[in-house]
Amino acid sequence: MFSTIMEKTTALFDRRALLSAFFPSLVFWLLTVALVIIPFQGWDTTLNRWDSFSGTLQFLLLLAFFAWVTFWALLTIHFQILLVRLFEGYWPTRGPLAWLFLWRRNAWRKRWDKLDKADRDLEASEQSLLQEQDAYAALPGKAQSASPLNTSSHSHLVTELEALFSRIQKYLGTRHSLTYLVKDLCSLGEDLRAWWPRLGLIDKDAEPILPELEPYVKQLKTYRDRLVELIHQQLEELATQRLYLARDLLLYYPPERQDIMPMQLGNVLKAAELYPLKRYGLDAVLLWPRLEEVFPERFHDAFRDLEAGLFSMITLCASLILFGAPLALWTVQTMHVASFFPWWVIFALVCVAWLCRCPFAALCALLALCLNIGSLYLTAGFWSLALERLQESLTLATLITLLVWISYQNAIQIALSYGEKIKTAFDLYRWDLLTVLHLKLPRDLEEEKRIWTELCLMLYREYTPDPR
Repeated sequence: MFSTIMEKTTALFDRRALLSAFFPSLVFWLLTVALVIIPFQGWDTTLNRWDSFSGTLQFLLLLAFFAWVTFWALLTIHFQILLVRLFEGYWPTRGPLAWLFLWRRNAWRKRWDKLDKADRDLEASEQSLLQEQDAYAALPGKAQSASPLNTSSHSHLVTELEALFSRIQKYLGTRHSLTYLVKDLCSLGEDLRAWWPRLGLIDKDAEPILPELEPYVKQLKTYRDRLVELIHQQLEELATQRLYLARDLLLYYPPERQDIMPMQLGNVLKAAELYPLKRYGLDAVLLWPRLEEVFPERFHDAFRDLEAGLFSMITLCASLILFGAPLALWTVQTMHVASFFPWWVIFALVCVAWLCRCPFAALCALLALCLNIGSLYLTAGFWSLALERLQESLTLATLITLLVWISYQNAIQIALSYGEKIKTAFDLYRWDLLTVLHLKLPRDLEEEKRIWTELCLMLYREYTPDPR
């Protein structure tokens, strides 16, 4: 009987709807029924009473339950887009909740500013090192005449060279931050290169005029080679660091500061949404429904699978919030759950919350741990019972917050792949859309940008495009 009802109910949904709406609804409503009924009667009494019902009554009860779950799943499907936008951060910008929007957006803008500043600092260091590289390559050539060398100042030259070598040796043996390293590397390079004209060297590999200075000149050339090698190493390191920063800025943030959203999921999807606008001059939101019609079946299926995964995680987050708080309060009031949370379990929750970088969950777990330890020194009574209830509430709040946080982070990871799929769709199939719309294919990128701009203006604002 149960399998027959389940089969007929799930036949109303496809595979993606089952994963993203029906099964989460089924799990949470089963959990709700269990937590509401069982505390009053217990497992054994509940099961015995169920067995005492006739087959017809059991069928009708199951049918009513699955009808409600099906109705709830259909509501969830219709509100999935709204839920996604809510978790993206499309919140009211006016009214009593405007402060929340501004607070979270400013927080993410500060992170974006930090990454952008780091990238600009690395770019400046990279330009300085490239200039140093060019300066080493432009040391005096054979066609340049040597500067006159004052042989009477031989001892003075040796003293200055030894001082320079001491600075270089100290520099090579000390680790600094990258910015300080590049700054000193350029300063030492400038001082080192100044010795070529001072020693009258007409070529960057020439021998000195005074034989007494030959060992010092060889050492000078050795340090030159080491500094040039260090410049190559630093350029490679800077390129690697800028690559990581560029990846984070490309995947996790919109290209412009004013487009930053108050939630990380919104920033990830906004980055994908603005990618075609920056590259090709087209509005992704406006053209996406039309572009979907030209996708091949294989690409469309893969995209829909990612979309279903994203909707599943968002539905799970929303269900945990919607069901979690009421069920937690109900459980604390009707069941004694403190025995399920000894101190070591709560300590493990503190560690997990800290590792997940979820400050609210970590704070709740830490307070619950303190109350658990404090309750050991109180005798039974009103205060002991109150502390126990508070400990249970904080522990359940920690569990719910952690589950919401993990589900949301999972949604972000899926959104990264989802966003890359959106970018790929425009990279590969945007010209197929032009063909379907019976428009001439562009000759170059500039012409393509003009075509997309004209087309978007025509579709969005009834703008008459340029006939050329």
